[in-house]
Amino acid sequence: MNLTDLQVELRSMEERLSVLQREIEGMKPKAEDEKRAQFAEITKLALKSPLRNPQVSAASEGSRKKYIQSLSYLLLSSENEMLGKLLYLSRLAAGCGENLTAEEIYKAGLEIQAEEFDKICADLQDLKYLFLVDAMVMANMSGGNPEKDFMAIADIAGIFGCGKEEVCILSWIARAVLTCDWDVLDHIPAAPQSIRKISGDVIKMLPREWIRAHRIECGRVCVECKMKNLYSGYAGFVAFMSDSFSDAKRNKTTIKMRQQAGTVVEKGDVLLRYEQTKNGTAERKTILAPCDGVVFFIEDEEDGKDEERTYLVVYVVSYFDDYEDFVEWYKTARKEH
Repeated sequence: MNLTDLQVELRSMEERLSVLQREIEGMKPKAEDEKRAQFAEITKLALKSPLRNPQVSAASEGSRKKYIQSLSYLLLSSENEMLGKLLYLSRLAAGCGENLTAEEIYKAGLEIQAEEFDKICADLQDLKYLFLVDAMVMANMSGGNPEKDFMAIADIAGIFGCGKEEVCILSWIARAVLTCDWDVLDHIPAAPQSIRKISGDVIKMLPREWIRAHRIECGRVCVECKMKNLYSGYAGFVAFMSDSFSDAKRNKTTIKMRQQAGTVVEKGDVLLRYEQTKNGTAERKTILAPCDGVVFFIEDEEDGKDEERTYLVVYVVSYFDDYEDFVEWYKTARKEH
């Protein structure tokens, strides 16, 4: 090929490259239009099915925005299944009252610089468990190998000061969210004491119905019985005192041993040991744990026609349960019955 032929060939290549460039430029607006349409559809879907999170909703407006923006930053660390992640994040934003479109959430993530993330994590310390669970849910939406996402989450967990067992527990909560199967939490491969330690911070992530379904009544022990004053006059008073002392001698319950409330127990553990005396005969009884969990006690009163009885009621509950919520639930249930 001589110089002239080479020049002709180069000009031909330049023309083909110019045509190709024009075609590429012509495609760009279409791609952008398609992206905007996807963002609009995601926003519409999110508003129809928001994910409500009381803890995030209760945070300050600044904290809520940082929460969503930081998760968006993680979303952009991997392009795998980006639309699915963005839909999840848009539903979160809609559920906590942040009036943001999917496009605004996407762009907010682009604004964060890597060196700013330590400071952002410090500001989100009170929401760290929620943040890590949501991040893990999004990471599991990645197609193929989400290793990059999980490495980023591990780094963030370190910034938050979370240990391995905490991360393990949170990963199982994320698994329950993804599979809609909360019973997987019965099989978390972490020490029950570790679950108990963070239970107060994560219980609001779990369905109340699931928590309540794990409340198992193990026994009721009458610990006090008071006769009502159904007598009048001096003779009645004497009869009342006579009956009361006579009944006290005949019927008596003595607690010999009880677990401390809130103790982690295993199936078969002794929860309560007591001695019951009826008509002068003493009988020793034991209440055992029917399953692994945490032991709760609550006093219950029954007002009969002739007497008032006080019972000590024994429950085994989930490691995640909260005693104050348990008491409120129990009292409500008693009123309904």
